[in-house]
Amino acid sequence: GGCLRGIHALLRPGGRLVATLWEDELALLPLSRACLARVLGRRADELPPLEPHSPVSLAGGRADPLLTAAGFEPGPHHNRILSLSLNLGPKGADATWMLGLMPCLGALHNIASAEAGTGDVFERARRAFEAEAVADANGDVVVGPMRVRVLAAFKPAAG
Repeated sequence: GGCLRGIHALLRPGGRLVATLWEDELALLPLSRACLARVLGRRADELPPLEPHSPVSLAGGRADPLLTAAGFEPGPHHNRILSLSLNLGPKGADATWMLGLMPCLGALHNIASAEAGTGDVFERARRAFEAEAVADANGDVVVGPMRVRVLAAFKPAAG
């Protein structure tokens, strides 16, 4: 709420706020968890969550009361749901597996630090990604579709 009140204070009357929120779990997270589990030799359901908070905590319109409390009014396209897929790039490319494992790169770094001299954690992660990721007809790794909610609100004219 405090962040939204701060944005509201910075806007002129009629100023707009547009943001997106994840409506569903990010399709990238299960792929990253599966790869991290392979690196650790464990099952994905044995791992703690990768994210420190739920990316969908404000899904389903739960941001609306926060916007209202901050003084915003809904604008055109508010709460519109969009679908998108994330093309990570060609399977086998360095950038592709690094993007695919972005949610767990911190954990991989910690494992690498703890296992200094006992093997290449990032090479194991790359092999895990190549085993878990599925390429589309063009050879690209695509995750999704994922749904996002558009927040479109405005600061009402002073009255």
